[in-house]
Amino acid sequence: MGQQPSKQHRYEGQNSSLYTTLDAASIEALEKAIYLTELGLFESAHQIFDTVLISLKDVPVVAIEHAEVFLKQGMFGKAAQILESAIAVVKEEGSEYKIWRKKSGELPIMKTFLAYLQFYTKGMLAGILEEAEMTIEWLKDVPVEKYTDVQVKCIF
Repeated sequence: MGQQPSKQHRYEGQNSSLYTTLDAASIEALEKAIYLTELGLFESAHQIFDTVLISLKDVPVVAIEHAEVFLKQGMFGKAAQILESAIAVVKEEGSEYKIWRKKSGELPIMKTFLAYLQFYTKGMLAGILEEAEMTIEWLKDVPVEKYTDVQVKCIF
């Protein structure tokens, strides 16, 4: 994996526990894109995703944050396409890495986010219900005080 997120540094990204898949330069670029998104400078944020982070486009934390830019622009279909691509790549990877992805929450959060988007783009409620059930099953033995940032985001 990549860089361990610094415990002394406050990251803007809501999924900073997933930064372990990135190196320091990529974390810096991702954080800049997140800041730009929060400021409403969407084109500048997209430029970072389309240039600096393009080789990492299917890394879950990068895909999640890129989809967030489109979500904030009301472009639900484009956000869904980004997540669909990343989910397909995750499902193709070796089983050893898949176990880590499930434990870390990368796959559940991407699937939950995608189901949310599909509700708005296709009127599909079944996906949200299915992901809610999967999240309940995934977290049933995890004490609330031990939830990661990703686990909290999956339930909200």
